[in-house]
Amino acid sequence: KGLFGVNNQQTYNVLRDQNLQEVDVFDDLLLTFYGNGEEVGQDIHTGKTVHRTRAYDWDTGQHYNRTSAILRYEDGYFMVRSGEKESVFLYFDVKQLQWTVIQTFPYHVNHLALHDEKIYLPSERGFGIYNIEQKSMDWINEFPLVDGRKVQTDCNMIAFDRQDGMWIGTEDRGVLYSRPTKLQFNSYPVPSPEADHYSKMMDEMVQNITEFHCLRANCMFMDSR
Repeated sequence: KGLFGVNNQQTYNVLRDQNLQEVDVFDDLLLTFYGNGEEVGQDIHTGKTVHRTRAYDWDTGQHYNRTSAILRYEDGYFMVRSGEKESVFLYFDVKQLQWTVIQTFPYHVNHLALHDEKIYLPSERGFGIYNIEQKSMDWINEFPLVDGRKVQTDCNMIAFDRQDGMWIGTEDRGVLYSRPTKLQFNSYPVPSPEADHYSKMMDEMVQNITEFHCLRANCMFMDSR
């Protein structure tokens, strides 16, 4: 029958007979995104509809109506939508209420991630890298492994850790990891003052080693349970 805001006890309408796929709050607006390409903005305080937009016409929307993912960026959202076979990459400017179709693909694009002002688009055929400033797209459909082999695989999800390492979740090849281009570590040769200094620190350190499943661990974390 709609959406309910627990904090303000406010009810919000949803479009009837449409597949609600994404929900987000932008300033004082509750934004709802639907599978047919429509978007509705409602006042977060009153529930009143403020605007209603459409990314493309109804016929076009039938090609990209199965799944979607959004990523907030500056005054709007990057979005990917996939249908039975095809997908589309878009940007929605909330301030201007303007949709831009950046690129379409004849295969599924599964998600999107932001890193260093680039949008990464994992897909069933590798992943794309969209340069926001240059508005250009590069595509990686083959991955070099550390042993020199190259593989082609689908990509369901891409994420970056705090050291800028990239993690790729695949359907058939498990999780792939790519270390940062510029490693944020210092390497000290053994016969050096720095190495001697840290070696002495480690020798004097008392480590709390516990037995866990017949394995030795340097540290253990437990949750509230």
